[in-house]
Order: sequence, then structure tokens, then C-alpha cells
Amino acid sequence: MTRTAIKTVHSAADASTTQNSDTLEMRHYVDVVIHGVTASTDAADGTLVLQGSLDNTNWDDLGTPVTFAAGAQSEIITYNDPLPNYIRISWSEGSNTAGTITTYIQFIDNK
Repeated sequence: MTRTAIKTVHSAADASTTQNSDTLEMRHYVDVVIHGVTASTDAADGTLVLQGSLDNTNWDDLGTPVTFAAGAQSEIITYNDPLPNYIRISWSEGSNTAGTITTYIQFIDNK
């Protein structure tokens, strides 16, 4: 039986600063889907990426970062490869000095 859960990770967070989500433990999940939404950003170089860690200390990018255009944009990141023990979502502001970032994560469990 497949189970899913959705969690808001960043809620209208300041898009003009780097934002790392809280660490999420992934021991029971097989896939994740990230939905990122920006609003009122003023530069076209902010990026959102899923990061993974085996020890909750050293982090690596999982997949390719998604770059957001200025203004408002919505993007989906799907990750189906084996998940490490821990993940987080990282927003890098680029040259943005305004706007917000909201991210949601959907966890998929195959139990």
C-alpha cells in the first residue's frame, strides 16, 4: 500500500536570503516531490535544490538545482533515486533583493 504525506517547508520565506529547511528524516520513504513557488522576486537567478546527507552534517545536492525567473513562478522537483538518511530543501537567493519562496514536500512511502 502506498502512503503519502505533504508538509509545508518554507512558508512565504524571505527570498532575498539563503534558506535551508529543517532536516527531514527519510528512513521510511522511497520518493519525494518538491513544489517551489516564488512571488515578487526581482532577479532571475534564485535556485531551489534538494540536498541529502548520510550523517545530518555533510550535505550534497540531489539532482539538478532549479532556477527561478523574476516575478512569480512554480516548479516541481521529483526525486526517485534512493534517498539518504536525511534531506533538506535549500533556496539560494542569487541576486534577489525582494520576494518570497514557499516550498512543499510530498513524501511517498511504499509500505
